[in-house]
Amino acid sequence: MRCPMRHFKKNLYVHLIISLLLLFFSSAFASDSNSRSDGILEESILEVIRMRNSKESPEWWRSLGPAAPKAILSLYRKTNSTYIKIRLLEALRWFDDSTATDLMKNEFEQNRNELIRAAAIRAIGMSQGMKEAQLIERALKNSSGRLRVAAAQGLLGTTDSEAHQMVDRFLLGEKQEWVVRKVLQRRNVLKGTEDENSESFDSHSPQKKRIKIEKIKD
Repeated sequence: MRCPMRHFKKNLYVHLIISLLLLFFSSAFASDSNSRSDGILEESILEVIRMRNSKESPEWWRSLGPAAPKAILSLYRKTNSTYIKIRLLEALRWFDDSTATDLMKNEFEQNRNELIRAAAIRAIGMSQGMKEAQLIERALKNSSGRLRVAAAQGLLGTTDSEAHQMVDRFLLGEKQEWVVRKVLQRRNVLKGTEDENSESFDSHSPQKKRIKIEKIKD
């Protein structure tokens, strides 16, 4: 005669094993599905950034969804191409993501490639603004004019009046005329009053530089 309790326990063990197997296979399937989705997103991003002179809007980047920063960071770590790295840093400026910010800060501080450092500090300025004021202020005092320009341009990409005031103070103290010209040119482009390739500012005079800045502020 069968023991009812032993039969019950046996069925319970069978159901438990089946449940665990189902859970394992469903998790594995979900992980594989997520990996494929991540791969498709990375391929889409890579295809776009490889296109020369392509200008994707902030809306386009954000339309890729919350997984976009992770995919961009993954691509960044995989590539050795300076061009692709710069394009990926440019994409990160449209996301307020802590992991992305940490990577950009590290690239600015540690990378020896000045082009990448410039792209990183520009992206930090646009995405973080005055939240990274100390880092950006150090960039504005850097001996490299390229990095000073990039830091100022990043701040100009925000709508924060305090960030714009920091740029104004920087311009009044900047000694390199070409740096001033690049920053003012970028400001005018963002305001829609100047073409990207314009060379409208050519004065070496600090007094005229001050007047030019005041006119733009007005």
